[in-house]
Amino acid sequence: MSHTIEDSLLKILTEKFYIDVSSFGPDTSLDALGLDSMALMEFIFAVEDDFSIRISEDQLDPSKTSMTFGEFASLIRNADLENKE
Repeated sequence: MSHTIEDSLLKILTEKFYIDVSSFGPDTSLDALGLDSMALMEFIFAVEDDFSIRISEDQLDPSKTSMTFGEFASLIRNADLENKE
């Protein structure tokens, strides 16, 4: 079974942040996570560690909670590709 970036992100949210992701979709905004700004940063750090990538601040401003889950997954996908080049 192939795991997608989205699957990995949902796993982090459920296992580390105890978020119910049953209603999450690609168009769900990050502010719907219900995480405060500190927890959102912890989520981003957990994602960076899990994927062994670094996301520059110009790519992701943690205060931009209007970013959708799908947009965030694309950002991770692109960062992962850049790290492999």
